[in-house]
Parts: sequence; structure tokens; C-alpha cells
Amino acid sequence: MPRHRRTRFMTILIASAALAAPAIAAGARHDRPTDDFGHEFVRIGAPGNRAALPEERYFNQRFPDLGKVDKRYRIATKEVTSEQWLGFVNAYWAIWEANGGARGDSKFTGGWIAEQNANPGQNPNYHIHSGGEQRAVQVSWEVAARYANWLHNGKVNEEWAFETGAYDTSTFVAHPDGGYTHQPERSPEARFWLPSVDEWVKASHYDPDRYGEDQEGYWTQKGGQQTPLTPGLPENGGETSAGDFLPSGHETFIPVGSYPDVQSPWGLLDTSGGAR
Repeated sequence: MPRHRRTRFMTILIASAALAAPAIAAGARHDRPTDDFGHEFVRIGAPGNRAALPEERYFNQRFPDLGKVDKRYRIATKEVTSEQWLGFVNAYWAIWEANGGARGDSKFTGGWIAEQNANPGQNPNYHIHSGGEQRAVQVSWEVAARYANWLHNGKVNEEWAFETGAYDTSTFVAHPDGGYTHQPERSPEARFWLPSVDEWVKASHYDPDRYGEDQEGYWTQKGGQQTPLTPGLPENGGETSAGDFLPSGHETFIPVGSYPDVQSPWGLLDTSGGAR
């Protein structure tokens, strides 16, 4: 899942305007995307829900209104996979390279995509490593924002379609002191975007019936429960791939959606993350 601070790498979820009466998250009803580009979404309702109480928070107490979202929206049930990411890499690589990016940089390719042709000046013909098709990609926030722009603009393969839309990438400036001047929030007219911390927490932990019918609240753990998930492979009774549970002591990567019975109250899968 998306990390909650800016990091070099992150796995991605995509959010979208929701088709739900009487209004949707971003504009009028006709603004809802007509093509989800292979992403499966769930609608997140209960607009105006309360924020998580201190004892309901599974992490960081810094956000005063953690989980409170005033509008309806949609969020993908799974992280973006290599199979979904490959089209973006093939569409964006020339622009990425022209702006100084390395073709094989994993913060661009997502970790499971490689070049078949590494000759300079020629199309690299990217492909997915065998077995990596359904694994979550890990890329930089800036690249993920361009993916959201690309979806917002209907996957038009022109440079402007990657640089404007949900985010104005001209604001993406990193300073020597480690600070950023990135556009802090998506543009109001965004059709696809990277979920905010509040949008993600609500979709992952908020339950309109947490304490009984119409008694809202938050589960402190993933999967709509109060106890931590059991690390391990699905066939061994595990509930999450997070953590060092292999005999070798190393984490593993498995396809997204491998734990279909572990869901948030809204139906999100893999909210513990497809990678550490």
C-alpha cells in the first residue's frame, strides 16, 4: 500500500470519482470515468464520517482528522500490478529517458519489468519477468503521480498527458535540504489520483457499523479486526505476506489478492501491503 510519508519507493493504489447519489467525489455525475483501465474499484460511502479516536489509530497520532473524508470516492481493491504498469512504462519511457531517467531504474519500471533491448536509441521493448505479472509494483511518488495523470487523460501517449491533470508535475522540485515543493493535493478536477492518507485509512480501517448497526468507528488492525494478521503464505494459513516469515529470514513477494478472505470493511485486499 502507499506509505504514509514521502519515500523513494511506494506501492500504488488508485482512487477515482465515485458514481453514487446524490453526488460524486470530483464534480458532477458525468465526470465519473467511463473506463477504469483494468482496475477494480469499490465505492467508499459514509461522507462526513468522524475521524479516528486516539485509541482507534493503528499508527501516527499526528493527523488530527485521520480517516475523515467528506465526499464519496472510489478506491482500487488491489495495488497496481506489473501487468497494469507495463503499458505505462512502454508509453512513458522515451520521455523518462529524455529527462535524464535511466531505462532500467526500478523506481520507474516497478521492480518486475525489464528491457529486452538495451541498445541506446532503440525501443527497449519492456517485458515482465516471469511470475511477476501480478506482483505489486514499487515506484517513486513522482512517477506514480504521472501514472495517475495518464489515466486521468485517457492514456493519451503525448507528453502533456503525463505532466498535467491530477497533478501539475512542474511543481515537483526536490531541494538540497531534503524539502519538496510538490503539489500537496490532487487537482479538484482529478478523475484518478493517489489516495490521501485519510482516504486510504477510511477505506482500510473505517467501518460504519464498527460498534453495532450505524455505530461508526475504526478497526485498529488490517482486515477489519483488532488482532494483528498472521504472517505466512496463504496455503499455510497465513493472512499477510508482511514480515520475515520464511525460513531464510527474508521477506517474499506474492501476487496481489492472494489473501481473498482478508478484507477491509469496504472490500479492499492486501491492506498490509504487497511488499514491506
